[in-house]
Order: sequence, then C-alpha cells, then structure tokens
Amino acid sequence: MVPEVAVSTARPGQEAALDEACERAAGTSAAMPGSRSHDLQHCIAFPARDLLPVRRDRREDRTVRFGGSPTCGEWPALLHRFSDPCPTVEHDGSVAARTPSTAADSA
Repeated sequence: MVPEVAVSTARPGQEAALDEACERAAGTSAAMPGSRSHDLQHCIAFPARDLLPVRRDRREDRTVRFGGSPTCGEWPALLHRFSDPCPTVEHDGSVAARTPSTAADSA
C-alpha cells in the first residue's frame, strides 16, 4: 500500500469553492483502479489548506494508471483556479521500511 497526499491552498476568498472542487477531484481519483481510500481534510493550522490523503495499491497506480488517464487532466481544470500555489502531490513510505533492522545490533 502506497500512501500519497495532495495539498491544496485556497486563494483568499475561494475556500468554499476549493472545498467543492477538491470533493469532485477526490471522487475522480477514488474511481481509478488501485485506489483504496481517500479522506478530504482541512488543515487545522492553516484553514485555507485542504489535504487529500489517498491510499493506492502501488505508486504506479498514481503515476501511470491515474497520471496517464484523461481523468488526471480534470484535476487542473477543477482545482487550479481556486488554489495558489498549484496543488502538490507527495508519495510517502514507512520510515521502518528504509531503516535497517537493529536486531543484529542487539544480539
């Protein structure tokens, strides 16, 4: 499972419009193969910022399947006029997955 997060910050006065656009964009992403879950959230520290955590089966489900689809092209049309700067997307992984085991060190 590969977590990703899309971050969008509303232009002043466009918070409600960005929320609505993010809801529609989230629906297009959730319908794609390999998409497991999404949960549109408001950032508490920065109320104009929306976060969209998404879980996908593989990174390629975002970069190839979604990224190469016509559906991906809908995102800029939905979000960019309400968001400044443009939304960013990050793919994350577990720190434990890259940290060498210390079991041998404790033996």
